[in-house]
Amino acid sequence: MVFKIGDRKFFGNDLKVNLDDQITRVNNDYASAIIVDGGVGKGKTHNDVQMADYISIARGQGIIDLDIQLARGSEEFFSKLDECIKTKRSVIIYDEAGDFSKKATLTKINMLINRVFEQYRQFHIIVLISLPLSDSLDNSLLHNEIPRMVLHVDKRFDNWVEGRAYSLKRFFQIKHTMTKLSQKTLAYNSYPCNFHFRIYKLPPERKKEVERFSLVGKKNQIKTAIIKSQNLSSYYDFAKKLNKSTRWVIAKIKEGKFKHKKIFDRKKYFDDAVFDYLQEVQN
Repeated sequence: MVFKIGDRKFFGNDLKVNLDDQITRVNNDYASAIIVDGGVGKGKTHNDVQMADYISIARGQGIIDLDIQLARGSEEFFSKLDECIKTKRSVIIYDEAGDFSKKATLTKINMLINRVFEQYRQFHIIVLISLPLSDSLDNSLLHNEIPRMVLHVDKRFDNWVEGRAYSLKRFFQIKHTMTKLSQKTLAYNSYPCNFHFRIYKLPPERKKEVERFSLVGKKNQIKTAIIKSQNLSSYYDFAKKLNKSTRWVIAKIKEGKFKHKKIFDRKKYFDDAVFDYLQEVQN
């Protein structure tokens, strides 16, 4: 049975019932995250927006604001989460945007997600976490019973995607099996799912909005990667490396009369000579 609001198709009734369960859960002061995984081109962002729009509508807030409630990468996620808390939003999407492909950041991201749920549980916000493969999630997240449902997207068609939904208990077994397999997605075939789901494509106008937003995000990712490859750093980057405040970094760079090498997204970027200078003056 298809769940609809007006002419807009969302998903099958099984998924609606389970999303409603998560709304009830957060209303009772429990943490709730929904994991969506699937390979490149499986439409994860569109699926996330479809579910987030429903959750937001069901909680009386209308469709989500993409600028506030769709975050690409960890830095954007934590800044947007603060905005969601201030404006009392009911749901946020975390699109990992490559975070979990970097071993150096993987542990940090898992720790931060754990901390988010410890600190923000009382704000009744549901987090949709979109990943290429859910084995990147730390076991501590599972032991704390934060993810309540894992949606594995199998197939994409013209008008919908199909996949399998697993409970936390069943996902523990799947994740353990993944450690023994070179092709980890095969682990999903080893256990029966709790239910099959179908998520319908977004309406044309909403689809255009999401695609515009995603395109800007991807362009920014590429530009940021280029800047990092050139060993350029922002005020924030220096502050983090030196364990100093951003205000201190800005003041010292002004004192040294250094000129930025690039400006991107209204941020100034400097070369390694500035970092060497800052190390000297802090000592």
